[in-house]
Amino acid sequence: MILASVTPKAALRLVAVAALPLLLAACGDDTADTPETPETTTPVVEAAPAPTPAPAAEPAATLEPGLLRGRVVNLLAVPVDVYVRTTGVLQAASAEIGVAAGGITAFHNPPTGGAIVITTAGAGDATCVISCDHIIATETLNAADGDTYTIVLYDDGGTPRAMRLYETAPASIIGQTSNAMVAADPATGLVVVTAVAVTGADFGLRLGYAGVAGCQEPANLANVLVGGNQTPAFAYGATADLLLYDNQDRECAGTPVGGPFTVAGGPGTRTHLILSGAPGTMAGIVRAMEEPAATP
Repeated sequence: MILASVTPKAALRLVAVAALPLLLAACGDDTADTPETPETTTPVVEAAPAPTPAPAAEPAATLEPGLLRGRVVNLLAVPVDVYVRTTGVLQAASAEIGVAAGGITAFHNPPTGGAIVITTAGAGDATCVISCDHIIATETLNAADGDTYTIVLYDDGGTPRAMRLYETAPASIIGQTSNAMVAADPATGLVVVTAVAVTGADFGLRLGYAGVAGCQEPANLANVLVGGNQTPAFAYGATADLLLYDNQDRECAGTPVGGPFTVAGGPGTRTHLILSGAPGTMAGIVRAMEEPAATP
């Protein structure tokens, strides 16, 4: 066998070539490594709280007419609107819209416990309870004062006001308050004169009948003149023409300052004479009072 000779320089070259595969194997391919899986967490979602039960709804109000009724006499210089309104859950319904100055409404029945509300014409919002400058009066009717009312609107030095007249007042309060109308007298007709809207007669007026000498005295009050919030009742028989005189005319013999206003209800009847204006230019509304109201 012939052995080839290898020089030292060639031997070194062989070792270097042999070592090359080992180095390649040791380095490897970084892209072949499996990447580390990122840690994941499941977010904790808190359960929504159970809804709080809503409070029971307040029973809906009703506009079913009650047993008490009232009418409005508008002695303001502007028209008004009239509503009926519930109590509790406030609801309102129009009764008469655009009641002219000097006008008088029919009778209207608010719901039981409710009120008659009067507003300036066209204002609306009769259920207002805060900052309600458009509401002239809220008249809550009271069964203890009877079941039939006349509400007189008048101007009090630039402020609109209301005076409520109890037409069917119980005997226990007649004579105790000027709001309570006198009871009927089967022997004669009675006329109740309300002059709360009269201006320029601060000391009152006297009343006489045309064709009858002297001044008349009220049947229900002593030494009371016509005027202010007084409601004197006068007996007149079957019919009479009423005249108003200055309070200094103690014989009612001078020139009348108001009238004549004719009343003709006759025995057993009661009549309103509701005055407005000033002496010399006085107007009067004559209306029969009503008997106790029937169930609507």
